[in-house]
Amino acid sequence: MDSFLTVLGAVLPVYLVVGLGAAMRVCDVLTTEADRSLLRLTIYLLTPALIIDSLAHNHVATEPANLLVGPLLGLGLVCAGYATGWLLGGALGLPLVSRRTFAFAAGIFNYGFIPIPLVLALFGVQTLGVLFIVNVGTEVAIWTLGVVLLTGGDLRRAWRQVLMPPVVAVGIGVAINLTGAMAYVPVYVESTVRMLGACAVPLALILTGVN
Repeated sequence: MDSFLTVLGAVLPVYLVVGLGAAMRVCDVLTTEADRSLLRLTIYLLTPALIIDSLAHNHVATEPANLLVGPLLGLGLVCAGYATGWLLGGALGLPLVSRRTFAFAAGIFNYGFIPIPLVLALFGVQTLGVLFIVNVGTEVAIWTLGVVLLTGGDLRRAWRQVLMPPVVAVGIGVAINLTGAMAYVPVYVESTVRMLGACAVPLALILTGVN
């Protein structure tokens, strides 16, 4: 019972914030014109700040198993979903375009702004850092094989999409952690990064609610 209440206490705030986002859209407080710019703000600034903050002092993120197996796990899970969806789509007799879309949808799981607050509430910031490392493999699978699966395009061109700010931020955070460079970062800079990172999840959940 205690475990159930702990999970419930972690889940409810997430969906309450999503609901508040929906209410802000209904009340016309948050307009559709703001969606794109707020989303870009979340992806290009706030989320990278959260990632770096969760990795900078994270000794768990220096373990070779997490650094190596984590991304491979993210990549493998998504690819397994793609393969399962592709085979099932063929068994269902879906036309090629529908089969591609079905396989892509089957391979993608919610690895972003719903799991982030849940992991943070249930397991803490160190595990959150590991989640971001795992998500590197997930992003690679989505922006390479996923794009090719959807469009039939060139894998070499799809690789350009991988270096999104969150992925780059993981690399920066891991590098800072491994080298101990955070010891030379001024306290006010660290506080600024933490403050920006704290805004990432609430704003992302609000944007989830308005869409």
